Amino acid sequence: MRRPDPMRRGAGSIDAGTVAGVGRSGCVLACDAGLGARSLGVVRWLLGCWLVWATTGCSGAPGLEGRAASRSEGRVRVVEAPQEGGLRLSVENTHLAAVTLTLWVTGENCVPDRAMPVVLSCPGPGAFPFVRIRPGNEREDFSYRVRYHWQFGQTGVRHDRGAEYRVPFASGVRARVSQGWGGTFTHSGNDAYAVDFDLPVGTAVHAAREGRVEVVVDEHAEGGLDPRLRDRVNRILIRHPDGTYGEYVHLQHRGARVHPGMRVAAGDFLGYSGNTGYSQGPHLHFAVFRAVDGERRETFPVRFRAREGRAVEPAEGRYLTAP
Repeated sequence: MRRPDPMRRGAGSIDAGTVAGVGRSGCVLACDAGLGARSLGVVRWLLGCWLVWATTGCSGAPGLEGRAASRSEGRVRVVEAPQEGGLRLSVENTHLAAVTLTLWVTGENCVPDRAMPVVLSCPGPGAFPFVRIRPGNEREDFSYRVRYHWQFGQTGVRHDRGAEYRVPFASGVRARVSQGWGGTFTHSGNDAYAVDFDLPVGTAVHAAREGRVEVVVDEHAEGGLDPRLRDRVNRILIRHPDGTYGEYVHLQHRGARVHPGMRVAAGDFLGYSGNTGYSQGPHLHFAVFRAVDGERRETFPVRFRAREGRAVEPAEGRYLTAP
């Protein structure tokens, strides 16, 4: 049976005078107001000093990262700092994982120093400047708005076509591919080359490829077709040596057995499969991806090492047995 999987988007909001962002494990939309949450900072030039006011632009519920998942606390936000008669805006990422954003800056009497939108990829934690803004007329007030989407993943990385992927469950376990590449139900666009395996809740999940664990979310207990569950999905993200990420999604509540920063080899135990988030039934969703911008990503077709062969295409309906 084909399984629906969540979208992968993020959005921006405002927090105490800085533009702050909340995302949903790189996979769902937080705080949507039209095309995205908005924030407004009003800056007045007076006697050589900047006085800053901020107004809340979004009251939507935060997502997985904004709410700090049990073992993957972090946030993405935009911060400001005075610079040469204007402001420098930077993205602050406190996640271990790479994040990519698409940002728009608009406002009244506001002049950015680069064209919009800006696509910014942050390879890890840190502060990353992306634009300088200034008033067109320094004798008048100016306001600015920052709207953005973000997701996990980095742009510009190249998938190693020679990399080997083992079937992501324990040796000897046999499972059916319930949705393969280009599955007509949900595997298109951002998930064109994702793979779903039918696995009972509590089945051991193992790493398909070596890398570093960078995102772990396992606090959610519900699963079903209620749209509100799209942002309540348990998942593990592993960064591979080539910079791509492998994602293991719909894991069991409190089922992760790894934590961010751990190095894993192919075949290492990660946790237990489940049925959390927006899901039609117990299964494991697996994909390898890189970010394109703050909303789009590219998934890669991977073949698996299994008892049925060394490079088996995960065609829908096929059974694969872990080596």
